[in-house]
Amino acid sequence: MIAKQQNSAGGKTVCAIAARWTACALMALCLAAGSSLPARASAWTEGAKTMLFMRVDFSDMVGEPITVAAAQTLIGTDTNNFYIQNSYNKTSIAVTVTPTVLRMPQTAAYYGAGNHSLLLADARAAAKAEGYDTANYNLDLVAFNRISGFSWAGLASVGGKGAWLNGYFGLREAGHEVGHNYGLFHANLWQTTDNSVIGAGSSLDYGDPYDMMGGYNTTSAHHFNSWFKSKLVLPESKPLPAAAPIGFSSRTRFHPVACAL
Repeated sequence: MIAKQQNSAGGKTVCAIAARWTACALMALCLAAGSSLPARASAWTEGAKTMLFMRVDFSDMVGEPITVAAAQTLIGTDTNNFYIQNSYNKTSIAVTVTPTVLRMPQTAAYYGAGNHSLLLADARAAAKAEGYDTANYNLDLVAFNRISGFSWAGLASVGGKGAWLNGYFGLREAGHEVGHNYGLFHANLWQTTDNSVIGAGSSLDYGDPYDMMGGYNTTSAHHFNSWFKSKLVLPESKPLPAAAPIGFSSRTRFHPVACAL
């Protein structure tokens, strides 16, 4: 889920950067020690995926929420390119957009009273009646004009199909919700109480401003962190070059390991 709100990173920047470097360092240590990285959730996260994009309206909120062309660009171009880059070409998303706006059997007010699951079910039924069966797609998404009863801009199942876009149709929302479908949780921040990096504190939901799974104004440049990327695809195993003997010296030699941030 992503809440539509304006936030300021403020003093969180250092901790967020440090958290990314820490994750990268842990991955490098795992590789060096021969340990395995976190396993993929399943083949679910790799390969070419298909999505059914269902555009719906209501008797008390009539109108096209997003054009066919804009929906195709949002998923088929912007979101697809983002996932190709973040998976190192190991996954992609092709989208089919319902050509007509599907009228839902209940009002927007009714769905907005906590009935988002029914909204998705009704959208799937209406799409099937038009010849677009969600069973033929890996992913599906229902898009509608903003319903004030929903406190979120987007919502999605974690590790499975099913997503909602509540009046916001940008990569920030689509890329984030599809990330949940792929099995990713929120990119958080460890917010310390003493302004250190690893001191006592608490996890701040959405707190990483540099990650698509955070809660800030993310763009295509805000890639998933290295840990999340390792959950999307299993990196190819390549042996690290042997370090030259250091010996006893007052100097310290560092051997950098490349890591995408």
